Amino acid sequence: MDFILSELEEAAGLMQPAIMTGAKLGRISRGGALALKARMALYDDRFDVAEDAAKRVMDMNVYQLYSTGKPAEDYYNFFTWKGKLALGANKETIIARINLLDNSMHNLSRESQVPDQASRYNPTKSLVDAYLCSDGLPITQSPLYKEDTYANIFENRDPRMKMTILAPGGKWGGRRDGNPNNTDQTTFTAPKFLADKQGCVTITGYYYTKYVEIPAVAAVSRDANDIHVLRYAEVLLTWAEARFEQGKLTQADLDLSINKIRERVGMMPLTFAHVAANGLDMRTEIRRERRIELAREGGRWYDMVRWKEGAKLAQDVLGMKKSLAMVPAHVANFKTNAEGYIIVMSGRQFVEPKHYRFPVPLLQAQRNPNLLPQNPGWE
Repeated sequence: MDFILSELEEAAGLMQPAIMTGAKLGRISRGGALALKARMALYDDRFDVAEDAAKRVMDMNVYQLYSTGKPAEDYYNFFTWKGKLALGANKETIIARINLLDNSMHNLSRESQVPDQASRYNPTKSLVDAYLCSDGLPITQSPLYKEDTYANIFENRDPRMKMTILAPGGKWGGRRDGNPNNTDQTTFTAPKFLADKQGCVTITGYYYTKYVEIPAVAAVSRDANDIHVLRYAEVLLTWAEARFEQGKLTQADLDLSINKIRERVGMMPLTFAHVAANGLDMRTEIRRERRIELAREGGRWYDMVRWKEGAKLAQDVLGMKKSLAMVPAHVANFKTNAEGYIIVMSGRQFVEPKHYRFPVPLLQAQRNPNLLPQNPGWE
């Protein structure tokens, strides 16, 4: 880790500070090296190093959160073609996998809402439940939360929820949905569980809309969304977490970081006063913010491991409440837990401390005996 951090620091000193454009579009600049250094340091609990690297990115005054003044759309649009670096409006992405139509494309939109098969990516109940209500309280505390209908699950929630997880009334590329009375194949109303090749099937009752470019759903491997590997919002989240873990975090720090992220979508700010008044825990809320903002961006497993939350990885994967399905016959044979939620996957396990680290590969240990002893549990 010492080597990694020193290499990134050296690289940062050799790179240009500006965002690469034109013929250099997509190349990593100084901000990329420093932002990656901040991420790596955070994952290794080197909070002082993470704080310093993140703040240096912030002080460059090169990056800013993507916003066009449309809080109900900007977060969603950022992950569509509108957020492509090539268009010039995106100053948030620091490292990306650039995709050009007819050149280097992927299939993420289609595989999220594939019209004649099962979605490859299903949000879990755990993620759905993580979104705060619009009053800044968890669903277990807020009087605004109702689960009497599928649609009500999405009401009065953090605006990022509907821009990440498909809600009734949202734009839909999966053709037929789970509502037999819905003849509109462009608007989603209910999850589909029947695998009849007439629409996209979900196993949890939920679909993603984040990273879905609706016109690309009908095509195969013709999705040109840029994949945002590391962006400025993560830098702000890293800085806030690193400050908190050192006992330095202030309300001014929150306003400079997490609350800028919330402001983009019109979500109420995070304050020490609100946390104290409602018996919340600031560490939990900072970690929740990271989970919500960066959902579906590839870092969740690594965050859970560094937070030593392995026990959560052993829990059953749950979906929506079975009783809310539009057609009860389509979920009749689905297993549920005691509360009536669909059990998507069970029998998972996480052995501590073994599964917090991968084993040192045999070949590498033979080449370099100094890598031994083997990691705990892998002897």
